[in-house]
Amino acid sequence: MPDPIPAANPAVLPPEIELSPMKATDLKGLAPAVIATADLDMLRDDGETYARKLKENGVQVRLKRYMGVPHPFMFMDGVLDQAKEYIQDSCDALNQVFWRK
Repeated sequence: MPDPIPAANPAVLPPEIELSPMKATDLKGLAPAVIATADLDMLRDDGETYARKLKENGVQVRLKRYMGVPHPFMFMDGVLDQAKEYIQDSCDALNQVFWRK
């Protein structure tokens, strides 16, 4: 890695520096992951593909798709039940990691 590390700009980074974990050939040994996707998000399939790739590499993954919502739904908890559900699911996952054995 160059020192200092350049900005994460494809026009600046040389091709040997890859920042996307989707392009990694080996994901073994990564920490367990919780991945949330939004049904109406154009990036949904990328998140779900990444979850499958993690599972294929033996990483524990919890994947949940929140139906009928767009990309920024988690900020819409004042109007979307799915956002409230996402926030509760996230808090439950963090609680499980930090407080339960």
